[in-house]
Amino acid sequence: MINIIRKNKNNIILNLMKYSFIFVLVFSFFISISANTLASGEGITLSTKIENPLGDEVDSLPKLIAKALEIVVKLGVPVIAFFVVYSGFMFIAARGNKDKLTTAKDSMLYTLIGAAIILGAFVISKLIGGTVEQIKSGI
Repeated sequence: MINIIRKNKNNIILNLMKYSFIFVLVFSFFISISANTLASGEGITLSTKIENPLGDEVDSLPKLIAKALEIVVKLGVPVIAFFVVYSGFMFIAARGNKDKLTTAKDSMLYTLIGAAIILGAFVISKLIGGTVEQIKSGI
């Protein structure tokens, strides 16, 4: 019996996951139906409001994309600075060794390419957003 369980361990785990997911969905469906029935029959009102975690200014897809790019830039700039300094240390630690110098050059090149992509995407999104806002205000 234990050998059968060991052989079919992955299948058992997958089946448990599937059935527990289905159980949670069905259970939550019935809970929501019973809550609505109670609310409508007894005069109880249920009001739920989901607050926007990004704030009230993010209420459309372009604003969400702009906010996401701002977050990427805020996180990316320190990472870029760290890797520029790290590449500089790699140049110093190479001490003329051609293999280490090649690795340092590649590291600096990839860091600068990543910086150009991140900052370029941010600038392009700001330009497009500004253009769209000018077109909206002109109409």
